[in-house]
Amino acid sequence: MKRSGIPWATLALLACLAGNAAADDGRWKVVKPGVMVDTFTELQWTQRDNLGGDVNWNQAKAHCAGLALDGGGWGLPTMTELSQVYSGAQGEISCGNYKCRAPKGFYLTGLLFWSNEREGSSEAWSFYLSHGVRDSYAVSSAPLFSRALCVRRS
Repeated sequence: MKRSGIPWATLALLACLAGNAAADDGRWKVVKPGVMVDTFTELQWTQRDNLGGDVNWNQAKAHCAGLALDGGGWGLPTMTELSQVYSGAQGEISCGNYKCRAPKGFYLTGLLFWSNEREGSSEAWSFYLSHGVRDSYAVSSAPLFSRALCVRRS
């Protein structure tokens, strides 16, 4: 279904993003469509995760590296950067059918987010925004609700 020439699903997503656009305590700001900045760290974040369902570490890494949003230059965050998303939130937002501790303005569909940090040659670290816990998984596995949230450093 289309309204005003824009697909209905696109309108729904834009409405959701606009509804969450209020930044937490002024720290998080939507600076461009699809891009948020953490004013404390000056890191830029994609406003939404990969939205395509569960991904393994290799897929998450490729998703961020290939993202053309606002000129590209995106990558997976470090564990510290992911923990700053969690600790920098003033409350919870929806993450699909669940809740995550993340700033308003993010549109997330999963609970578990891959980092760029490896644990040996076959595992990588990830962070649960649902409860602030880290875990490692095989780089070839796609745990339930695993997503890519991309960051860009200035």
